[in-house]
Amino acid sequence: MTPHPNHSLPGNSQSGIPDWFIVYQKQQQDQTRFLNQRLNALEEVMAENKRLRTYLDLAHQRIAELEAQVSTEAIPTLVLDAKATQGTEASKYATQNASLTSTSKPLSFAAVATKGKDAPAPKSKAPARRRKTTARQMEAIHRRFVPVAAHHDYEYVYLPSRYREPISSLRSKLHKLKINNARVLDVHYPDRQVVALLVHTEYTADLLATFAKAKVVFLGTF
Repeated sequence: MTPHPNHSLPGNSQSGIPDWFIVYQKQQQDQTRFLNQRLNALEEVMAENKRLRTYLDLAHQRIAELEAQVSTEAIPTLVLDAKATQGTEASKYATQNASLTSTSKPLSFAAVATKGKDAPAPKSKAPARRRKTTARQMEAIHRRFVPVAAHHDYEYVYLPSRYREPISSLRSKLHKLKINNARVLDVHYPDRQVVALLVHTEYTADLLATFAKAKVVFLGTF
């Protein structure tokens, strides 16, 4: 007979333990270590929970003691010292008591009707002072009742000017000459040493009269 060869399982050649068993044993050790860690954490949580419950019971006990202490303490009451009524001459509050007694009596209809009769009448409020009508307002009122001109035209009035100055400064000077700036629609410099004022034809005569009074000669047609 031909002897059969001896087939052995693969394993550690030194210890004779199969490799798969070594892997399985390592997995079991890792799982056991993990479970122990979880168990330790759970025990710590349970211990903390027990400690907190103890603190809570002590707090409830302290609250109950304080509530019992507050309920058993007597609240002091104020007692008025009612003195016996003395004679009018013996009491230093005689005048005050007499006045209080007199005011507590019911008043007659005549007394109520005459009460406050001699009281001073309330002061009447002084009427507000009316503001004086300005010259510009009077001019506007006057224009409202003036017949409308046949031609609603505008024209420029040309005046001599030594130099060009800001329009605001020029209008300030017109205001000092008692010229209504609202009637001057436009101000510009058409040429050197010339300033032009655009006004309505109805206002031209008043404007020229004002300039003539101030000894300002207009240039006429430019």
